[in-house]
Amino acid sequence: EEKMNIRFSGKINGEYRVSIFNNLGQELQQNNIYISSNNEIMTIAIGSAILPGTYRVSINGPDDIRYIQHVIIK
Repeated sequence: EEKMNIRFSGKINGEYRVSIFNNLGQELQQNNIYISSNNEIMTIAIGSAILPGTYRVSINGPDDIRYIQHVIIK
């Protein structure tokens, strides 16, 4: 099982939605996580639908700000 680590630094406490999208914009995976400190590392299991390639990770937080990062999964 593959995993992805995400560091939350300087973010407000609360529930975050982490989504992984393919290059066509299709959401392949979605996880809700709760951050309880302003410097935390969360580990997310990557589902079997996520094959090696380039993806967009979108993180939506309680502050209504969306963070987007492109990632390469090997």
